[in-house]
Amino acid sequence: MRQFFITEMKCTFVLREPNSNKPTRVFMYARINQRQCKLSTGVKVYPSQWNPVKQEAMVGRMLTVLENQNNLIVNERIQHLRHVFLDFKHYLCENPLQIDQAINILRSLVYQQDGSQYAKKNSVINVFSKLIHESRKTSSSKDAYYNRLRVLEQFLQQIGKPNLSIHELDKQIIRQFGRYLFDERELCTNTHNQYIKFIFSRLNEAEEAEIISRQERFRNGTDKIYRLPKVEDNSWNRPALTEEQVEMLYQCKDLKPKEEEVRDLFVLNCNLGQRFSDFISKVNRDTIHTNENGIEVVELIQDKRNHKVIVPITSQAKEILMKYDYQLPKYTPTQANYYLGKIAEKAGLTNMVQILSEEHSDYKPVSVPLYTLISTHTARRTFATRCYYKWGIDILTLSKLLGHSTLQQTEEYIKVTSNQAADKAAAKMLE
Repeated sequence: MRQFFITEMKCTFVLREPNSNKPTRVFMYARINQRQCKLSTGVKVYPSQWNPVKQEAMVGRMLTVLENQNNLIVNERIQHLRHVFLDFKHYLCENPLQIDQAINILRSLVYQQDGSQYAKKNSVINVFSKLIHESRKTSSSKDAYYNRLRVLEQFLQQIGKPNLSIHELDKQIIRQFGRYLFDERELCTNTHNQYIKFIFSRLNEAEEAEIISRQERFRNGTDKIYRLPKVEDNSWNRPALTEEQVEMLYQCKDLKPKEEEVRDLFVLNCNLGQRFSDFISKVNRDTIHTNENGIEVVELIQDKRNHKVIVPITSQAKEILMKYDYQLPKYTPTQANYYLGKIAEKAGLTNMVQILSEEHSDYKPVSVPLYTLISTHTARRTFATRCYYKWGIDILTLSKLLGHSTLQQTEEYIKVTSNQAADKAAAKMLE
């Protein structure tokens, strides 16, 4: 048996042709047990735009937008491979009998061939699950933790990162998970905060177990928990659209085919008010019928709580359904959200609105364009606001249309401005 020093394993990134005038391939060199391994990263860069000291592509104002975009792709790939190499070292520490196969293992990890088992070993889900299992918490606490872990796993699958490494979990992804909890899972602020605290507690345990380092956490922005929203903060960043704004979207003509489809789906759900996952999969000919009063309705069972909801179909909703012959185009929330901001900007939803933005671990009001805040879930809040303000539907009836368990949930969905409140009051008080 020979000695093997894991800390001596290094990886560097160099150019294939550093003196070329054309884009050249970036290679990863790894030195393992006195042997050198050369692996292609699959990305190219202009040698004049390469920083050999930092071993990354240059990004800055001196370059064009396209050059910056290309170089960001290079840097993202290099950063990913650095994390892969770190995972690889951790794996060898725990499995020293595999050292003789180290180069083959690294090659499979880099080229995504047979390395899934190694990637899964250091994935967020696997590490958190192991930490929960080994903790001294009560069985009921462990059950609660596993439930939160399943929600996190579903989120990672939705964003296409089911095997996200514990070393790649950063503040941006955690914040994205927070938005998912509010918009897709419809959790209240307190429950949202419990999920975020759960993640940071597991990260603390992972650091104590020396699975990740303090330096990694500092680099990823997860070395300390950020200031969590209070109940009164929650509604600031979650707008609803006015009637005029919905109409601006619906009348927007300068759209590409996919943008037009997503726009139609969004406007349709401003009339139906369902969660996007229910709406996109269950609104079809089988769930639409005419009731005993001669009113055309959509009737479905929501996935989240198995609530049965029945919603009347408006003339605008009917027009969109007939356009697609009652077979709606299929998009995931992530895909739809990608297009919605662009669509809203083209439609002219550029007015500035105030939101709460984190600055130095505190939330402060800042102004941003409305189109940057629009997501698939905005349609559900818009529907709630239209029902209350435009159609005069009471809170109890509205909660049944939305499939909410409590009236408090429904109240959070209604976004009525001071002017709207005054108009509504005047209509009743002065009639």
